[in-house]
Amino acid sequence: MREGIDKKSLHPTSRELAYFVEDKIIGTRKKEITEHLLECDECSYAVVLVKKYGKKKLIKRIANNKNYRAIILSMIAGVTLFLLVPIEEKPHIEFYTLTQKISFKAPFNTRVKYIEAKNQELNSFLYELIKSIDMSFSEEFKNAEEYLKDKDFDNARESYSIALLEVEESDFDEIEKEKKTILINYKILLLSIKEGDSESISSYKDKIKDDIRRLKLKEKIK
Repeated sequence: MREGIDKKSLHPTSRELAYFVEDKIIGTRKKEITEHLLECDECSYAVVLVKKYGKKKLIKRIANNKNYRAIILSMIAGVTLFLLVPIEEKPHIEFYTLTQKISFKAPFNTRVKYIEAKNQELNSFLYELIKSIDMSFSEEFKNAEEYLKDKDFDNARESYSIALLEVEESDFDEIEKEKKTILINYKILLLSIKEGDSESISSYKDKIKDDIRRLKLKEKIK
């Protein structure tokens, strides 16, 4: 058995992944790791982190750490964990991953850059959209924000859900309704990440992507 490799899972070690990024893995093993990365979320995301933040900083945190796969899986489910990377002023959510199908065949590094660009585009769009939305009309939205500050997640989720109904029944035009809906769904996604609710995280990621596609289509038609 190759050192550091679990035959059952075929996961490379964190150190192997770091050396893969530096192009220090050659031959058959390089091909094996490349194929594995196209199928495995946790390892492919580890590679993205090493490429983004550098081996030395990251390897100190995860090399030989028995819990590092659980850490990576948590990162895939939500936002980048502060345990591993610098704290950012705004959350960066991984809406797209390397295991999702894309419409073209490309080398692994190209796929990484493509997925990074897609996530950056979506997060930037959300950030700018959210800054422009006025939710002062909704008392339930205000209540949800207060509940969230107090870490009362159940009541926060309930109030966000009621705020969604308020938007649906409001007199705003269709585009404004879409924008407000996206904002509330984004807030519920962040709440789900805080709770660690993987099913809800996946569901709201998909909802937000669908909402944004629908918004852009309506804006084009208008």
